Amino acid sequence: MIRRLETERLPDAEASACDLKRRVETALRQCATPALRRLRILVDDGIVTLEGRVGSFYHKALSVQCCQRVAGVGRVVDHVSVVG
Repeated sequence: MIRRLETERLPDAEASACDLKRRVETALRQCATPALRRLRILVDDGIVTLEGRVGSFYHKALSVQCCQRVAGVGRVVDHVSVVG
């Protein structure tokens, strides 16, 4: 038996933003770099903003590249700092 959770329906724009955020989170997890999993992700109208810290410029560039490959991402705003 399949149980369905009753949830409040989100407006289409908000639902698609949530879906896009989930897909970006998945892409960053698949990069196999733990620091990328800790980045904060904000989504607004296809624009993904990344915030947080990583240990190298390579990881900073990798985080942006991972996001750019996700369908539905129009632009990536990079607010990732390199520390260490």
